[in-house]
Parts: sequence; C-alpha cells; structure tokens
Amino acid sequence: MTVQVREKLILNGEMTTMETTPVIPAKDRRIAVVDIPEHSIAVTSACWRKYRGTWEVSDGRFYLVEIEGMYLIKDGAPVLADWFTGELVIPVGTVLEGMRRGSRQVHEQDMIISVKEGIVTGTQVRDNRSTK
Repeated sequence: MTVQVREKLILNGEMTTMETTPVIPAKDRRIAVVDIPEHSIAVTSACWRKYRGTWEVSDGRFYLVEIEGMYLIKDGAPVLADWFTGELVIPVGTVLEGMRRGSRQVHEQDMIISVKEGIVTGTQVRDNRSTK
C-alpha cells in the first residue's frame, strides 16, 4: 500500500504535518464537494481519501484553513472544526530507524493535542525513544 500524504498543520505559526486525518463533513453547509483538478495530489495513490487539508491550532481552537482535492470551503477560511473530536498526533524529531506503528514511521516524540468539538482540551508529549 502506498504511504498516504499527511494533513498539514499550522502550530504556533509554523507549518508541520500530522498523522491524524480529520474527516471533512461533506454535508456541512460551509463545505462544497467539487471536481478534483487533474494536477492535484488528491488524484494520486498517495491520497486515497481524495483531499488534503491544511489545519491550524490557534487560541485554543482547531480550524480548517484550506482543502486541496474534492472539497472547497464555501464562505472563506478559517472554519472552526466543530465537527471534530479526537486526538491530533504530530510527529516531532527525527525518525527512529526500524520503528513503525502500522504503516507509519515513528519519530522521537509525538505531540498529542486533544480536541472536543473544535476546542483544544489538552496537550501532551509522548517520548517514543524509550520504547526503542
């Protein structure tokens, strides 16, 4: 199976990626389903979900900032991701050689941001070096 592209995340003003793939609510009034442009990453085997989102954690809230692929934000961004409840897993540091969790590489640390209905409820760091 082809490794899938990660979602983008703006955190503390810096662009990074995250392992978490929040679902885009196709029936949300703020989101439109559109035709995918031919040159989009969303038409490759590296993006079976047919979209790649750019998200942001800012002022204790989780926002959808941009979507590439089969969706479009209708009335401008950012959109509070009030449909999302779960954990955002952000890889930090270098890849630990030979370490995998399923199909993903394991980094030195994971920052885990807990979100409930678009509101950040907690943050923790998991050190993966101790499990080597």
